[in-house]
Amino acid sequence: MPDSDNFSLSGLLEELELEIEDREKSLDQKRTPLQTDKSATEPVDAVIPPSTATADDWQFMGLLEGLEGSSAEASMSRSKDRQSLEGMKRETREAAIQVPRPWPASDSQLVAFTSLASDANSAYRSYMEDGSLSLHPFEQGSSGSSSDRWGFFAVYDGHGGREAVDYCEMRLHEQVALEMKTSSPLDALKTAFHKIDSQLGMYGAWNHGTTATVVLVQGTKAGRSLHIAHVGDSRAVLIENIGCCRSLTKDHRPTDLEEAKRVTKGGGIVSGGRVGGDLAISRSLGDHRLKGKGLSCTPDLSTVSVASGHALIVATDGLWDVVSDEDACRIVERSVEQAAGAHKNPPDVSEWLQQHTSQELVDEAKRLGSRDNVLVLTLFF
Repeated sequence: MPDSDNFSLSGLLEELELEIEDREKSLDQKRTPLQTDKSATEPVDAVIPPSTATADDWQFMGLLEGLEGSSAEASMSRSKDRQSLEGMKRETREAAIQVPRPWPASDSQLVAFTSLASDANSAYRSYMEDGSLSLHPFEQGSSGSSSDRWGFFAVYDGHGGREAVDYCEMRLHEQVALEMKTSSPLDALKTAFHKIDSQLGMYGAWNHGTTATVVLVQGTKAGRSLHIAHVGDSRAVLIENIGCCRSLTKDHRPTDLEEAKRVTKGGGIVSGGRVGGDLAISRSLGDHRLKGKGLSCTPDLSTVSVASGHALIVATDGLWDVVSDEDACRIVERSVEQAAGAHKNPPDVSEWLQQHTSQELVDEAKRLGSRDNVLVLTLFF
């Protein structure tokens, strides 16, 4: 069990970067323009540090050999300065990766645990249209090795009512399992999205629909993989180590240039940042009044590897409209620090994170003025 102080490394990283910037600014102030002949036809832009630079400055900036000579040599040395600074930052981030997480995870586990929280945000919304489903283990067909373990996690954000969300919660995972008997995970997800969308059309999903962000977790002898399919703007963000996160999905909105071009090419129009002047997302399940008019049910697909200690946030736009990816990751990291500081036993840490992590994200969204339903599902590996 690591000491809780280890989990403030993100703060140390920020302090180091600030110190590096301060030292660089300090050394810049000590540099003076190179004296040139005023009659010269070409100006000399190089700078050299004067004798006021200390030995510590030289060592810190990687300027052990000085910057005497031509302007080209000075420019090259400044480039080396920047490389040295970036190298220091990179080494610090690599050190952060080695800090273990304080929950009882191992490579033999598919998912250590999950945290789920939601809020209808009744000050602005009269009812809840967001939904989710978590299945682990997930019983699927014969895709992959017989020893592989699977999990199914989905977040849905409905509009025009809950009908499409309710249908997806009941049927999408079953359709995926059926398709996986004969297809790869990504092909199975794509086919399932199309079939569920067609079924929604037959059941009258004319003026209502939903986003869908589905994460299939596959556990093999070699490790874990996430197979992701999504339509709409319910985002998935991966926290790979302290201070490092990345979005695994791209919001499907007609305000995006590529999506707007696709909508137009598909026979639709974008007006007021909405498909047909009506819908704020450019891909969905349902909404059949706009299918054939630029609105698509075809998901973006991707596969990424994850390791023990990583975490994944999947949430509706009620969170992402007011909280950035980076801030959401910092909230999760802060939650981990609090759990590690309050509890010494890994099971207690897990229980605390299950109860508080996603709820803190929901609370932050409301505090920042979100006017939408908010649902957050956090997976810890």
